[in-house]
Amino acid sequence: MLFISRIRFSIRFLWIFLALSNAFPCLIYAQSMPSEVAEGIMAVVADKIILKSEIEAEYSNWLSQDNLPDPRMKCVILEQLINNKLLLRQAEVDSIVVNDEEVAEQLERRVRYFSSMVGGREKLEEFYGKTLAEIREEFRPQIKEQILVQRMQDKLSGDVSISPQEVRQYFESVPRDSIPYLDA
Repeated sequence: MLFISRIRFSIRFLWIFLALSNAFPCLIYAQSMPSEVAEGIMAVVADKIILKSEIEAEYSNWLSQDNLPDPRMKCVILEQLINNKLLLRQAEVDSIVVNDEEVAEQLERRVRYFSSMVGGREKLEEFYGKTLAEIREEFRPQIKEQILVQRMQDKLSGDVSISPQEVRQYFESVPRDSIPYLDA
């Protein structure tokens, strides 16, 4: 019985995800984000907010990876941030915990990685204009959230096993006009 309720929850979560991913980016792209707004709340998920600056920071990061400018990418980023906040909220409800040692390990791993990318710890400090301790403190909450989101994703989908036949039967039982269209 627990397995069936978990599948129902997962399917509901999937439908919410599909509805957001299908309708929301089009709505956001159609309205487009006004460039004259310096800061503002772009979305609220439970008690968590998503600021325009978060979207802009992620977009700048995406552009820094040699991607061409694409305003639609801001919609994708917003969608990802909303999904992460949903998962984060569910992780809080489910009392999923992340201990400080895990966060510290992940932080150290990332500091080593980025240090090697820029040419050493001193260069990393120079790049951010901060000491390593300040860099770690700045990224600690983000790392903790990422670990929580990953754990929630694992919990939701970890032990779910559905055969192709079950998927086919489910979609055949749903009216065609109730299935969102996703452009491929």
